[in-house]
Amino acid sequence: MPGLTFKQRGKGKRQLRAAPLLAALLLLPLVVSGCKYTAAPADLLQKPTIAEGKQQLTSAIARALPKHSLLTLPLRDDDYKEAVRLIDLDGDGVDEAVVTYYGEYSTPEIMLLRNENNSWRKWLTIQQPLARGIDWLKLTDFDNDGQQELLVGWIGSYDSPNTLELYSFQTKVTRNDTGEKTLEPLESFSYTLAEVGEFGNDGITQLAILLSYDSKGDDMLSSHDLDVYEWRGNGMKRITSMELTPSVNSYDTMVIGEISPRHRGIIIEGNTGAHSMMTYMYAWENGKLKPIYPDGPLFMSEEGFNGRGVYSEDVNGDGILELHRALQAPGSEQASYVDTEWINQYVQWDGRTGYEVVTEQYQNYAYGIRLTIPKEWRGRYTFSPLENEPYGLVSFQYWDERDKASTELAALYAIRLEKWSELEESWQNKAKQKPYFELSRDSGNVFVVQYAKAPPVQLAEAAQADFMDMVKAVERFPSLLQFEHNQ
Repeated sequence: MPGLTFKQRGKGKRQLRAAPLLAALLLLPLVVSGCKYTAAPADLLQKPTIAEGKQQLTSAIARALPKHSLLTLPLRDDDYKEAVRLIDLDGDGVDEAVVTYYGEYSTPEIMLLRNENNSWRKWLTIQQPLARGIDWLKLTDFDNDGQQELLVGWIGSYDSPNTLELYSFQTKVTRNDTGEKTLEPLESFSYTLAEVGEFGNDGITQLAILLSYDSKGDDMLSSHDLDVYEWRGNGMKRITSMELTPSVNSYDTMVIGEISPRHRGIIIEGNTGAHSMMTYMYAWENGKLKPIYPDGPLFMSEEGFNGRGVYSEDVNGDGILELHRALQAPGSEQASYVDTEWINQYVQWDGRTGYEVVTEQYQNYAYGIRLTIPKEWRGRYTFSPLENEPYGLVSFQYWDERDKASTELAALYAIRLEKWSELEESWQNKAKQKPYFELSRDSGNVFVVQYAKAPPVQLAEAAQADFMDMVKAVERFPSLLQFEHNQ
């Protein structure tokens, strides 16, 4: 099954908007018997207030959904976090509602509603009877006529591949077996991954489809094809095609966007084992994809290889995608995989032959945190788990590359809020030796950093100066700590 994919970074001519209907949908179980919605526990702590217009839509959805329905989200849709989207499909300035759900017989379905004379009414139902779920959903104006086309990635049955279907709201409306209005797909593709975006700077949106073929026999590698389509005439036309390296077991993600200050292209990442991954980057030149990264022979260079799962993204918000590289923290090179610590490094291609380090981060997925490493630390730090310390997360150390030695610099803690007052009292008694300060509070935890007041006397004079530069940078930790709760 395909993994999670990233948000589309390329900006089209028109922005799609999703209204915050999640709170409204929490009331659906109270409105209609048999209609369910699964929400996170935190969402249920208080009764939401619903604006009148949204309440009308909520009631209309409840009436229109079949009995025993279950609202659902596409597995790989990172653009929206709701089962109901408000989107202007036909460019008339009035939003339509797109609802994804499992029907009465556990079949995935999509329902569309229109707002006519301030009243929401069911418009269309889109179904794929042979599908087991919805993998991916995207609304894009391929032909630049102001009206959206709908792409739906249906999860195939156990003996058939996933199917990507393209629906146009300009095609003739038909009726299904139960007499409901529906649309027939304009195009249908077998696929493993799909993404939309602009490869060029001409405002034309392309569709990239990756299809993997299972190996036949123990000695055969899987094969993977990448095709790029765009709208020509009355449908999609393939404009370029290429075969991807077979050294990857399966491809997990791909994202289209700017890959340098002067280039657009695509980054594709796939797994090569239980934990390791390869990253590939291609630039769009003269209507074709040109390999950029890695630039050495695949089996003669470790460039592009990562010992853990990585996903490239626009990490600094400048509109350009950065390559994510997992680097072993200094001093852990000989450790087992389980005990290896990883520095998450993001580099940006300069459009020629060089790559600039944009940022390095420490990430703790259990607590959903990213800590950007201060620039003063780069090349002279390492970290390891903070063992035998209550609530300890990680110990950051000054690293002497010449002597392969580390010196404790700072430590990060995540302390339960109800335990913090008691623990802080003991810390205050030791603050002269180990100063500390609170970074942030999140999800019932207090995040605190404790740091060294001065370097150990055994460090050389030059190393002591470096050490104190790094200590001063700890003051910026509050602005360098980020929380992520949607991973």
